[in-house]
Amino acid sequence: MSFLTRIQGIKRAFLSNLGTKIFALSLAILLWLHVVTGRSYEAVFEVALKVGNIPEGMVVANQLPEKVAVKFFGQGRQLLRLPYSKTALVLKITSPRAGPRKYRLSPLDVKVPIGLKVEPRKIVKPKTITVELNRLITKKAKVIPHVRLQLADGYVQVGPIKVVPERVKISGPQKFLRRVQYVSLDSLFFSKVKRDISEPVRVIPPEGTNIVCSPPVVNLSIDIQALGERWIKDIPVRLKYSPRGRKIRIEPSTIDLKLQGGVELLATLSSEDISAYIDYRRVRRMKKAEVPAIISPKVSGIELIEARPERFNVVTE
Repeated sequence: MSFLTRIQGIKRAFLSNLGTKIFALSLAILLWLHVVTGRSYEAVFEVALKVGNIPEGMVVANQLPEKVAVKFFGQGRQLLRLPYSKTALVLKITSPRAGPRKYRLSPLDVKVPIGLKVEPRKIVKPKTITVELNRLITKKAKVIPHVRLQLADGYVQVGPIKVVPERVKISGPQKFLRRVQYVSLDSLFFSKVKRDISEPVRVIPPEGTNIVCSPPVVNLSIDIQALGERWIKDIPVRLKYSPRGRKIRIEPSTIDLKLQGGVELLATLSSEDISAYIDYRRVRRMKKAEVPAIISPKVSGIELIEARPERFNVVTE
């Protein structure tokens, strides 16, 4: 019999009644698992660490481990369920005073859900932890955005960056928040911007433990407009700081201004939105009858390009 013939015979023997063979193998594995998981074992599992019985008005002010390694005893099938249960070590605070205190962890502190038949026998790691209590305070802090903005050619930012709400509530240990006045936002970068920006941004809590910001997210918005120009004409020019008892007039009495800014903003402007005046104290210092007017827009986001006339006569009657 050739080697090839032998291989084909083995293949036929393996494939014949394949379904029955797979069923038998699966049944054998299940029986083996049933026997093995029915035995009792000791095994180490990590469970969540929770702190309970915190005095009112106090908060934990130091970093605690998230997990504790505990040795458990029980049937194999029960131990297999343990990682998916809500088993936790609950440490109860026994001192109401502020400051650090060391606690020794005990298997008696491990809370096992009803129906899970396992026994915590030993704390493996850590065996002790230090818990520091501190007074819980709540205050408001101003939100500071961090934005890098690159505008597309022909566009301009109108007004400041807006954050809503402008202030958030922060709660946590007094030792961390006593001097905190501001909180920051995640840094943002925008390039070639042509339209308004409105983004939810995460508030970065101040450094420390157990600090909560409310709300945790604020809305940041930036007004972006196409850049344009507009003339505003016949703006009255006033005289400020003139001496009492003297009649002084300005010639001419109005000014025309060419302004640059966002087209939507420019469209809403009127002569009442621009303050133009002559400072008489400056006239006396310069000892000249012709002086330029001081231009002071009442709205932000616009730039003076040209003024007509550039100078004014200050006439004393």
